[in-house]
Amino acid sequence: MSEFTMGNAGEGNTGYRNIGNYNTAMCNVGNRNTGQYNVGNENTGCYNFGNSNTGNFNVGNFNVGDWNISDNNIGCFNTKNHSDLMFFDKPSDLTVDRWRDSWACQLLTMHFRPVESIFWTDMTDEEREISPESKQADYFLRRVTTEKSQQFWKELPLKNKKAIISIPNFDIEKFYQITGVSVI
Repeated sequence: MSEFTMGNAGEGNTGYRNIGNYNTAMCNVGNRNTGQYNVGNENTGCYNFGNSNTGNFNVGNFNVGDWNISDNNIGCFNTKNHSDLMFFDKPSDLTVDRWRDSWACQLLTMHFRPVESIFWTDMTDEEREISPESKQADYFLRRVTTEKSQQFWKELPLKNKKAIISIPNFDIEKFYQITGVSVI
């Protein structure tokens, strides 16, 4: 068995520790994911919890963008369903490519994880009950605690905090709802 196909449960996986079929990266629970750490089907990004997301850190379905907790968004940091490019549930003239090239997106992508991968042995009984399939993959995606999220913000240099706050339509309450980070 190749090191790139170890620990898979399913058919046609080319990554490792996948539960499902035809995943091409690692640690996915679902089918046809091409990113890593996805729970759902047909995601082409990382750390998505839903289906058919093209982007990262989405909790929802059919999102093109990052950090959405709803469905059908083209944009970032949305809590409601939209079909236009949106940030914090409001229109923006920023494209997904310009967003991904921005310093704020790069900071968040490199240093902030709203979910963390944990081993089966570190899961709570409640997590094991809601995700018994995690035993076979030996991992689970857990939302990080507010304390961990706040630590990220506390350690961030002021210029980087300003970059994040300058995200189009920045909304303190929605940012907290999505990330657990209080910027006040």
